[in-house]
Amino acid sequence: MKISDFQSALQRHGGVQRQHRWRVILNLPPTVASADLIKDMSLTAITTQLPPSTLGEILIPYAGREIPLPGDRKFEPFPITFIGVEDDAIHEACEAWSELFNGTESNTQTGALEDLMVDVELQLLREDDSVIRSYFLEGSWPQEVGSLELDKQSQDSFSQFTLTLRYIQHTHNKTL
Repeated sequence: MKISDFQSALQRHGGVQRQHRWRVILNLPPTVASADLIKDMSLTAITTQLPPSTLGEILIPYAGREIPLPGDRKFEPFPITFIGVEDDAIHEACEAWSELFNGTESNTQTGALEDLMVDVELQLLREDDSVIRSYFLEGSWPQEVGSLELDKQSQDSFSQFTLTLRYIQHTHNKTL
């Protein structure tokens, strides 16, 4: 195989996908975050992954063997890591969203569940910021608002925290 064959194969598919070319849009309830804060959250999200899903396995015993068949689909938790900003607005918005599901003091839900669970969009981007593909996490809710690590010995770094989402299912589309 020649290098030109490899280059041609990449070009037929638009080149290589850049690991840093993505955007996440969290459509948080308006009581938790303004449109500007939602945009800021998108800009300060620094790591995530494509939403994983796993097909379960059904083992059927037959003649001393197990025949594996595909089972039900399971959607795994979806982590997003954010830069911690000085006014703590992003971390605070995530905590406020979590509080709506189960208040730390009240131990009750505030609002209707369908208003609290939101759709989250993860977009894979080209170099010009046009969308290659979108993943939609339907019915998302904050399973865990991660901690902000504090360390007086740390220099030349910034704080960060991870928001772990659970969701009902994800779908995707591909923009050509």
